[in-house]
Amino acid sequence: METTTIYLIRHSTKFSPKCIDTYNSNDSNQLKTEKKMLSVEGEERAKILSNEKEFENIDVVYSSDYVRSMQTAKYFLKKNNLMLNVDRRFNEINKGTVDKEKYPDFFVKQYWDKELKMPDGESQLDVCKRMTEAFWEVVNNNKGKQIVIVSHGTAISFLLMNWCKLLDMQENYLRKLEFNNKVIINRIFKFPEVFKVTIGKNNDILDIENLEFKDLK
Repeated sequence: METTTIYLIRHSTKFSPKCIDTYNSNDSNQLKTEKKMLSVEGEERAKILSNEKEFENIDVVYSSDYVRSMQTAKYFLKKNNLMLNVDRRFNEINKGTVDKEKYPDFFVKQYWDKELKMPDGESQLDVCKRMTEAFWEVVNNNKGKQIVIVSHGTAISFLLMNWCKLLDMQENYLRKLEFNNKVIINRIFKFPEVFKVTIGKNNDILDIENLEFKDLK
């Protein structure tokens, strides 16, 4: 049976804003978020991940247009001599302007309420719609291939919830997801984090698994 494999990868470790002394810019908060780069450790972890045996035969690489995602993706490009495909539909959720005092558990509630959002932000439904559209477009354009998509924690979670049952979501972002009565993850996502999705020739989801690597503990 011809299968297509997609590796959904959360980007590597971000550069901490605590390391910034001054930030003299007129950028919006959303643009500042999109510009966040990888830390030195994040660069190292992204390189280690790309060299894992699992990724020896990658055929195509996609990324959101966030800096940290493209910086994570570049190591897979170099190893496999590929070009990058950038698609904004794989971007992280735009949270909008959230009054944390008024809505202290807003981000947790978004996992249970598909339509909840701020006026200038996105809902789970919004993110899932664009992620799902892009996901199947990638699958249908790359049948039988091994594909890397570098995206973000919440965006990947909402995509996976098409096929996985959300069992728990906590304020510290611990997520518990189940696929076909099998818990695939029950912890806080790592930087990077990898989910392997195996798809049949008729676009049926055959398996979803969370991959962990000993040298990235």
